[in-house]
Amino acid sequence: MELDGSITLKTWGKGKNRADAIEQAKKDAVNAVLFVNVRNGKSDCDTRPIFNLPNIRASKADYFNNFFRDGGDYAKFISNQDETFGKKESAKASNGNVMFGMIIRVMKSELKKQLIADGILTN
Repeated sequence: MELDGSITLKTWGKGKNRADAIEQAKKDAVNAVLFVNVRNGKSDCDTRPIFNLPNIRASKADYFNNFFRDGGDYAKFISNQDETFGKKESAKASNGNVMFGMIIRVMKSELKKQLIADGILTN
């Protein structure tokens, strides 16, 4: 967790080409901040997911399907101001897909504000 309310993490995406894999890595980073307990080994950082309700993704499927569509709103919460953004590693995945790893900064506090404004999250 950064001092500006963002969280920086490394994520991998898989796709039929590099662009698809990068897009998937970005989606996975935002998904992790929303729904997964991200661990970084530091006890002083709040890395809990925004949602801790087990069925929230299913119960708000219309919202999250739209949010995570290609070119969706999830991309508004990724910052490229981190100097490590764009350091990439690639690997060949099985079945001819490409895997791409990136270090991505997700603007967690801004994401939380938007979810509250959209009525998906309560204060």
